[in-house]
Amino acid sequence: MRKYYWLLLSSFLYLYSCKNGSSKVVNRDTTINTNTSFNNLFFDSVQVEHFLNEHAEFKNYEQQFLDFYKQRNYEFA
Repeated sequence: MRKYYWLLLSSFLYLYSCKNGSSKVVNRDTTINTNTSFNNLFFDSVQVEHFLNEHAEFKNYEQQFLDFYKQRNYEFA
């Protein structure tokens, strides 16, 4: 009976941890613009997506790229 208890408990914890690892929403910082930024170089979001489509070697990092530039309001880094 204890064996089933531990199996059930471990299954519950495993399933809970999978749901708990969801990604958070990245908000766009609209205070960054050409007047307040360090430089005046900005991307368009389509340019970032086009780059990622052209370079398949960065496919694993696509969401990180998108989140990074979205948070910076697509300012060149």
